[in-house]
Amino acid sequence: MADLKEIGKQAKAARYILAGLDTDTKNKALFTAAECLEADAADILAENAKDLEAGRSRSMPEGLLDRLSLTQKRISDMAEGFARSLRFPIRSERFWIPSPVQTVLSSANAVFPSASSESSTNPVPT
Repeated sequence: MADLKEIGKQAKAARYILAGLDTDTKNKALFTAAECLEADAADILAENAKDLEAGRSRSMPEGLLDRLSLTQKRISDMAEGFARSLRFPIRSERFWIPSPVQTVLSSANAVFPSASSESSTNPVPT
């Protein structure tokens, strides 16, 4: 198994590359990640079972074990999360929702128009 610190360093370095990619390329990466999660689910579950057993043998608290525990549903939910990200950006006459990748939203700058608003304060960018 690869050293976790090295994997972390590689992931940190990759974020700069990923941040500069166009939306289509990011979408392809998200789609591939979703496909790989589903395709490799049996292997992921088998390795997770080993990790959980190691945690139990070290008296890891049950709450933490539950949070770390993967099921087929949890893996499917992760893959669905990737797939949902593929639906961005969304543009309509009333609002625009940019790709959530590399985006931080807060209530102060939400892009959704209010339900009572007759006109959008967030016009579609051109």
